[in-house]
Amino acid sequence: MGDMQKIGKIIDSVNENIGRFVSYFLLLLMFVILTHVLSRYILGRPTIWSWDTNRYFFGAIVLLGGGYHILRKQVITVDVLYNHFPAKMKAMADMLSFLAILIFCAVIVWKGAESAWSSFLIREKSSSVFAPPLYPLRMLLPVGAFLILLQAAKQIIDELGAIFFKRRDKDGN
Repeated sequence: MGDMQKIGKIIDSVNENIGRFVSYFLLLLMFVILTHVLSRYILGRPTIWSWDTNRYFFGAIVLLGGGYHILRKQVITVDVLYNHFPAKMKAMADMLSFLAILIFCAVIVWKGAESAWSSFLIREKSSSVFAPPLYPLRMLLPVGAFLILLQAAKQIIDELGAIFFKRRDKDGN
């Protein structure tokens, strides 16, 4: 196994493990929502912390789950056209898509890191009554974008292999 394949396996493994871990946040999110609904409508005492907690869990799911989403090939394609492409053309379309993602995520990592750092320096807090710090959530933006960037770079390498060496996934796509 070459160095590039080892690096690719590591990237896949990191995104797989983070994606699986973050998926459990859905259970926590459901628990927080249930707690709030029961507290508000049965006990007549709404919680001050549930909205911000929901935002944190949902933000973590969305921001950290992107690399897992790409790894599992759960991306949107225009199937009407894409399904009729030959394997090489599919690989080229995928490569161009992942290249656009790569560029976009590089900008998000850069600007997101600046924003997260600024938020950390001023110890930014939510404007709600609960007022939790916002900088941990803001820090997830560049981290999540970096995970997507890594997975997109790995997919570009895979697609180049498909174009030049006729390697595709196990489904032959």
